[in-house]
Amino acid sequence: MAKTRDLREHGLVRRRILYAYLLAGVSLSLLAWLVRGHWGELRQLSNLPPGAFLGIVSLYLIGRALSAEAMRVGLSSLGFSIDRSICFMLTLLQSYTNLIIPRSGLAPPAVYLRVQHAVPYASYLAFAVLMILLATGLMGALGFWAGWFVNGLNPIPRVEMLWAFGGIAGAAVLSVAAPVRLFGVLPEWPRRHLLAAHKAWSSLAGRPFVLIRLVGLQAAGIFSRAVRMKVALEIAGVHIPFPQVMVVSICTDLSMLVSLTPAALGFREAGVLFGAALIGIEPGAAMLAAVVDRLATTPTVILAGQFVLWRGVREVLKGSKGPSEGSGA
Repeated sequence: MAKTRDLREHGLVRRRILYAYLLAGVSLSLLAWLVRGHWGELRQLSNLPPGAFLGIVSLYLIGRALSAEAMRVGLSSLGFSIDRSICFMLTLLQSYTNLIIPRSGLAPPAVYLRVQHAVPYASYLAFAVLMILLATGLMGALGFWAGWFVNGLNPIPRVEMLWAFGGIAGAAVLSVAAPVRLFGVLPEWPRRHLLAAHKAWSSLAGRPFVLIRLVGLQAAGIFSRAVRMKVALEIAGVHIPFPQVMVVSICTDLSMLVSLTPAALGFREAGVLFGAALIGIEPGAAMLAAVVDRLATTPTVILAGQFVLWRGVREVLKGSKGPSEGSGA
């Protein structure tokens, strides 16, 4: 019976991965059709400035380091002291897992922390959901700030964009700070996760300095991604003020939150094109910026993920040899 259940679950996972890659293919095909008149822009890829390209890679790693520090601070507030290097490797592993199995990035860090550091699954997942909601709220707030300084939006008027960003920020705040009884109207799956995040929020509310550090780290991560977007856009020949770049970057970040594909393939590019359309950037230039960023970050994720896996396997083998050598003596 157990073997049959395992086979069934394995089949479900395989189908889930297959559907995700099919969806990624459909998304990319649709985007390719939408920008079919701008494929000539991609010829500029042969003249990529290496310094700016490496700058995107560095900014990606800086963003992962900021996420790792937020993980370390959060786990420390729960009573678990984890080394910075371990947290950094776990964030890289999270990105690598999402590249292979969509929306599964939280699982490997949760398993590792449970096995190696006795961090309960529920505690880590509650903290992770809280960080996602906190980042979403900051995206909405910073998007509102950026939209306030942007004029001449096309095709969506500025007021509608401000309402959208403000609504995202408000919904994220309510998701963690609303009275618990209001969650009772929600379906079981989101209610369970929101209640866990609410509990984590309540525990941090009594530690304002920890909360301020987490907010600062999340905001720094959003700004680092915006700087990365600015570099990619300038490689594509687009030179615009930083608030406009922030609008494009936050639209990209929000698209990744709802992605169902490996590494948000197709969804992230759609976010770049949508944000660029809001401020009047040509689709060809936006597509080039999205491709440049993808070419810089995806190989980085693969190489870093392989290194983390190699180091993890090495530690497991080292740990398995220790007891046997001791018993032999």
